[in-house]
Amino acid sequence: MSERDGGGAGGHGAYLKDRRSKLDPAALGFGVARRRTPGLRREEVTQRANIRPTWYTWLEQVRGGAPSAEVLDRIARALMLTEVEREHLFLLGLGRPPEARFHKSESVTPRLQRVLNARGMAMLLFDLLTAEEEADRENVFDIALLSEWLAAVLHWTRDEEELAGLPVGHFGASTGAAAGLMVAARPDAGIFAVISRGGRPDLAGERLSRIAVPVLLIVGDSDPAVLKLNEDAFVFLKGPKRLKVIPGVFEEPGALEDLAAGAIRWFEDYSPVRTVGSI
Repeated sequence: MSERDGGGAGGHGAYLKDRRSKLDPAALGFGVARRRTPGLRREEVTQRANIRPTWYTWLEQVRGGAPSAEVLDRIARALMLTEVEREHLFLLGLGRPPEARFHKSESVTPRLQRVLNARGMAMLLFDLLTAEEEADRENVFDIALLSEWLAAVLHWTRDEEELAGLPVGHFGASTGAAAGLMVAARPDAGIFAVISRGGRPDLAGERLSRIAVPVLLIVGDSDPAVLKLNEDAFVFLKGPKRLKVIPGVFEEPGALEDLAAGAIRWFEDYSPVRTVGSI
């Protein structure tokens, strides 16, 4: 099979054409008159991705050399690809998966720790997968597995003398946020509020409509695909809820601490225990 047929190293061309054919032009603000084929036109994809039309045309036709990771990332956002689809695009175009979007927190920053202490709050920071489990990318998107591990952590806290009886709020990112929502939907979860940062609440599926506790969805405007997924999931939440869109990206210096300070206020508003101090 030749590269132009969509197999081997050039399979990204056929994949891009297929993915843009799935998008609704009207929903993305484009006119629908005089269209011979479904989905977005090439020039509309390039407009959303902020790349040259000629370069994108060559990319679909598997001409002009291998694309850069930055270009693939822009196209992935323009085509509103999921994380799994984005990874597939990178494997087709570059022969490797993309760099991880978020890096593990090695420690709680001193500023964030001061904010927590001032409010009379504690933080339990943990990973839902071991390094070996995370190496299998399917585990990262196995929300059922992640939610079971989270439920196990919550069960452990109830048996710890220093933690037993304390109200629990869940703050999660990426697929960890979806796991938190899945667990919060359980009647006996014991979670009083949930915050999702740049998360994938859509992966909680039909469980979203079962969640009664307050949910705050925080998402950056630099990733339209994830923003759209959050907007769609937001509709299905039945309890107190808020969708907060943040300009820029979370990795900017000081952004995470500022975001956390605001998120703490969400927990304070709904915590069954009154906190002390001020931010």
